[in-house]
Amino acid sequence: MDNFKLAPLRSFDDFMVTSSRFQVPDLQNRDRYLNRIVANLLYYQTNYFLGCVLVFCIITLMQPQQMFLGLLTFSFVVGAMFYARKEKERIRQFLQQQSPSVLIGMVMLMVFIISWGFGFIMTFFMALGIPIIFVILHASLRLRNVKNKLVNASETLGVSRATPMSLILSEIGFDTNKMISKPF
Repeated sequence: MDNFKLAPLRSFDDFMVTSSRFQVPDLQNRDRYLNRIVANLLYYQTNYFLGCVLVFCIITLMQPQQMFLGLLTFSFVVGAMFYARKEKERIRQFLQQQSPSVLIGMVMLMVFIISWGFGFIMTFFMALGIPIIFVILHASLRLRNVKNKLVNASETLGVSRATPMSLILSEIGFDTNKMISKPF
């Protein structure tokens, strides 16, 4: 963690505008396609994180009540599921001692909460999903430039540093050093 650094913010010109080159990837060559995505994720990671936060904040400002209720409903449902899983045996004993109407009432309450909060939960998931879809599309379609290739080549030669995206990719299961070192 001593060499943990944030990657620099790339210029908007490099990221999206005039010097950007986009092309539909060759999906037949899976390794090359994944290499392009990983290289772009590592190179533009600060732009991607900033864009995700910006879109999330814009959606939150446009729909603050729905976002709050979506987060609250989602947290309640997930918390109830974790609690039920942890206390499965005690809940089973409680329900065996009570009448079936208690179980039916609890199920109906949970269905009511989920159906009441469905729109709110969808707003919350859209605020998370739209930026992620944009990141995946940009990383898939963006051709690498010379600077991108040089930065990735220097990282494979041992000058690499731990960045938030490299940690996320390694947790997912991508070995970024192996992928970037392959020739294009």
